[in-house]
Amino acid sequence: MKIKKSAFTLAEVIMVLGIIGVVSAITIPNLSKSVDKDKYVSLLKGVTSDITIAYKSAKEKYNGEISDWMANDSTTANKSKRAATRIMDYLNVEKDCETSTGCFKNTKVIRYTVNGTTLSTKEDFSTKTIDADTDKYKFILNGGTAVAFDCNTSYLSSDNTSNYCYVIMDLDGKDKGFNTLGVDIFVMKLENTGLSDTTAEKPFTRLQTCFNAEKNTMKPEYCTDWVLTTGNMDYLDCYENLSDTQKTCN
Repeated sequence: MKIKKSAFTLAEVIMVLGIIGVVSAITIPNLSKSVDKDKYVSLLKGVTSDITIAYKSAKEKYNGEISDWMANDSTTANKSKRAATRIMDYLNVEKDCETSTGCFKNTKVIRYTVNGTTLSTKEDFSTKTIDADTDKYKFILNGGTAVAFDCNTSYLSSDNTSNYCYVIMDLDGKDKGFNTLGVDIFVMKLENTGLSDTTAEKPFTRLQTCFNAEKNTMKPEYCTDWVLTTGNMDYLDCYENLSDTQKTCN
C-alpha cells in the first residue's frame, strides 16, 4: 500500500513568500521608525544636558558668561572657537575638527516636511555644508554625536546687548541617519543664561512655528523645544492632530 505524500506546490510556496514579504515591508519599517524616534529623543536630551552642565562649569572656570568670553574676538571663526573650546573642556570629545572638515556629513542639511519630501535646505546652510563652513567650530562627542558652534558676529540677543551662539547637533553622527532637521539634526541657542530653543516666529508659538498643519509646512529648526518638553517626535506622524494642548498622537 502506497502512502500518498502531501507537499506544497511551487505556486503555494511563492504565494507564502510573497505574503511574508508584504508583511515584513509593512511592519519592519514602522518598528524601525519608532525605535529611531525614541533613540533621537534620548540622544537629544543627553547631549543638551551634557552641554548645559559643561557651560555651567566653564562659566565658573573663566569667571564670565559666553558673551564675555567672545567680547574681544572680531571674527565669527574666533568667537566660535573660543566658545566651543571652553565648553569642550568639560565634555568627552572623541574628535576635534576645529574649523576644518571631517566631523559632519559633507552634504547640505535638508528640511523634513510633513509629506515626507524635501522642501528646501535650511537658509543658514544654503551656501555651504556644515562640514565645509570654516566659521563653525566642529567636534564629535564620545558616542558619535557631532556638534558645531556657530557664533556669528551678527547674532545678538533680543535686547541687542550680548552675543550668542547657535549649537548644531547631528545626533547620530556624520556617517549615519538622515542628515535632516527635526529628525536627527537639531539646533539650539547658547545664550548667557544657557541653552534655549530658537525663537518662535511671532505671533506663533514654538509649536506653531515647528509646523503649521493648516498650511502643511514645517520649520523643524524650531522643533527642539517640542522634543525636549514632550519627550516625543510625534509631529513626524500626526502633526494635524497636535496643538499647544494636545502633545501626543494618542
